[in-house]
Amino acid sequence: MDAQELINTVALAMRRGVKVAELRDTVYQHPTSTDAFNDVLATIVRAD
Repeated sequence: MDAQELINTVALAMRRGVKVAELRDTVYQHPTSTDAFNDVLATIVRAD
């Protein structure tokens, strides 16, 4: 797994003040490690 891809995405979001819901609703490339990020966030963050 390419953890650095996910780490860099989250780190950038944190630096830029991106809300979790924005990350959850983002469309990611397929196939990549962040491809499943929407699903993970959807399970822990309720829709606004």
